[in-house]
Amino acid sequence: LEHYYNPLLFTSFRKVHIHFLTPVLLSNESLEQSDTIIANSQKLGISADFLKLYYELIQGHYESPLEKIYPYLARLLQIDWNKWAKEYYNEFSPVEWELNELARNFPHYLSKLSSQNKIPDYLVELAHYEWQEFATYVDEENEKEILTNIKPGYLALNPTVSALTFKYNIGLWIFELEKNNFDTKPKKEDNILIFNRDPETLLCIFTKASRISLSILQLLLEFNEPIEKEDLISNIMSNFNDIDKQFLVDEIAFLQKQRILLG
Repeated sequence: LEHYYNPLLFTSFRKVHIHFLTPVLLSNESLEQSDTIIANSQKLGISADFLKLYYELIQGHYESPLEKIYPYLARLLQIDWNKWAKEYYNEFSPVEWELNELARNFPHYLSKLSSQNKIPDYLVELAHYEWQEFATYVDEENEKEILTNIKPGYLALNPTVSALTFKYNIGLWIFELEKNNFDTKPKKEDNILIFNRDPETLLCIFTKASRISLSILQLLLEFNEPIEKEDLISNIMSNFNDIDKQFLVDEIAFLQKQRILLG
C-alpha cells in the first residue's frame, strides 16, 4: 500500500544527480572556482554556469525541506538544523534532484540515532508519520477525476491511499501535539494508519485501520477498478463468515466519509 511522491517539477534539472552535489553542499568550496562543478558539468553535458545555478539553489535551501516537513520533530528535539542537516546528508547522500526529496531518508537517519540511544524510538515513528503526511499531500494522483467519473452505486479506492505500521499510537499523539501539548508522549500500541488526501479540501487525512478496512482496501487493490457496492459487500462477507452485514455497511460508509473510498 505504500505510495510515494514522484515529483515532475523543474524537469530541466533531471540530468543532475544530487549525490554529485554532496561534497559541495557539505564543504566551504567556492562555487566560482569549483573543480566539482567543472568536472560534473563535463560528465553530464551541462554548462558549468547552469550547474552552478543548481548548486547555489541546493546550498541555499538544503535545510528548508527538513524544517518544513518535520515541524513537530523539530519542536520536540530543539533541532539545530545546520548541524543535523550536514550530518544527515553526510550519511545519507541524496540521490534525487528535487528539493523536498532531500528529506525522504531523514527517518532512517533518526533510526540510527535511536539505535545508539540518542533519541527515543517513538520520535523515529513521528518522523515516518510526518514524511508520509507530506508525501500524501503532494501525491500527483488525480483523485478528483475518479470522483467525477465514477458511476452511481460504485466505489473506488482513493489513489492517494497508503498505509504505515506503527508501534506507538502516533495518531492520538498527533492530536495532542496539535494542541501544543509537547510535554506528552505516545502510548505503545501496535497499529496501522491509513493516509489519504481529501479530493475536495486537498487535506491529508489519517485513519486508524481495522481488520475489515484493510480487507476492503486489499480487495479494491486486487480489482484495480471501481466495484459495485453490493459486490464489495458480498466479497467481504464471503471472506469473513462471522461479520454482521450492517457492521460492514457502516464500515464502508465510514471509509467513504474519510474519503478513503470514493463514490
